[in-house]
Amino acid sequence: MKIANTPQLSDEEIHIWQMPIEDDLCSQYSHHALDKLLSHAERKRYHAFKVPGKQNEFLHSRLLLRQLIVCYTPYLSENVHIVPDHLGKPFFFHRSERILPFFSLSHAEGVIVCIVGRMNQLGCDIELLKNDIDFDDLIEQVLCPTEIDAYQALPSSQRRPFF
Repeated sequence: MKIANTPQLSDEEIHIWQMPIEDDLCSQYSHHALDKLLSHAERKRYHAFKVPGKQNEFLHSRLLLRQLIVCYTPYLSENVHIVPDHLGKPFFFHRSERILPFFSLSHAEGVIVCIVGRMNQLGCDIELLKNDIDFDDLIEQVLCPTEIDAYQALPSSQRRPFF
């Protein structure tokens, strides 16, 4: 995946990237290719996954992040490390310096989403929508007041897709 034009990112915006998770991408990579793509810590984490499909999700996420490094930084992807902080949130590092952009990853049911921005307080979460959830019961817990107003202003047929 090569992106033709490097996206510009202002201080006030975020970019949203979506990538489908292909079946068994892991089998397409030799051990040598994985060694070049993943850092030592990432390879250790990759091999620790025991649940079927988790290695595949992890590899897809790292492929997407490597492409975003090329898009948003002046560095070669192999010169940037993805290092988690003490809470497990990953950041880009060049040498020992944390670099922009900040990002947040989420995955569910065959897709990875990553948001990218210049502000540190980023977060995304995607979930499979289940038919038995009453979203009206959840809005106070997960939406901010502005989002609640927008949600409640919608006709009931548009509330599920909004959520």
